Amino acid sequence: MEIHISAIARFIMGFKHQVDVRRGPIHRHDGLEIVYHALGSGSVRLQSGNEISFDSNSVVIHASGIIHEQLNTEPGEDWCIVLDISSVPNLSDIPESIVLHSMTSPYLRHELSRLADTKVITPPELPDAHDLRATALLLDLLNLIRQEHSARGDISVERRVELAHEYIRVNFDQIRSMGEVANYVHLSPDYLRHRFRETYGCSMKKLLIQTRLGYAKHLLNHTPLLQKAIAAQCGFDNVRYFNTSFKHYVGITPGKYRRSTVSEESGFRMEEMRETG
Repeated sequence: MEIHISAIARFIMGFKHQVDVRRGPIHRHDGLEIVYHALGSGSVRLQSGNEISFDSNSVVIHASGIIHEQLNTEPGEDWCIVLDISSVPNLSDIPESIVLHSMTSPYLRHELSRLADTKVITPPELPDAHDLRATALLLDLLNLIRQEHSARGDISVERRVELAHEYIRVNFDQIRSMGEVANYVHLSPDYLRHRFRETYGCSMKKLLIQTRLGYAKHLLNHTPLLQKAIAAQCGFDNVRYFNTSFKHYVGITPGKYRRSTVSEESGFRMEEMRETG
């Protein structure tokens, strides 16, 4: 069921800003705030204690007056739009904050960019095209959020935890944060961490590292790739972190592991030759 509105919201202002890896200031806006995370990932903590994870191309909509703070785990860029929706009665039931996990429409991205570049405040007595465009944008985003939530609304928590496990095993070389996994299964990061450990007896981070190291062992055994290339293919940020993780979980360095497996295979082949000679 689509959302329809019978009045026009008022565009207040737009702005874009770069975001570092840090916790932002606790703040609120007098109007509804639309935040498009053009780049970066992290989470937003609300005054209620709830937490929303986001990645690149996520859109978070905060209801008017909601106090929140943002923590980026990866640097990025946010495009923000503030609207006055006090004259739109059928939007009064918007929860404190809602998220569209993946906004892929080029048209809506263009509209978000244009409105976020508009830094002027439109006086209440002078409604103009910005109000119409902002209202249409908000309507489209709310309908996309409803569609996204409906598509996943019938999946149990247990199945979402299983999907998180599968996602890590398949995408281990691309995952940059556990928030990405939480977004994929539409659970809060803290709740997913708790249920994941309860179900599988280990953390998501440990599964991610062990899956990466399992593939690294395969590459060490069967390819001549340098350790730097293996680290990159397995999703490690750098070869030093790869070496440290490998030594911690396997007990020896990648170089020693490769030499030991080569020696074992050579010995096995020599034994075969003796038996068949």
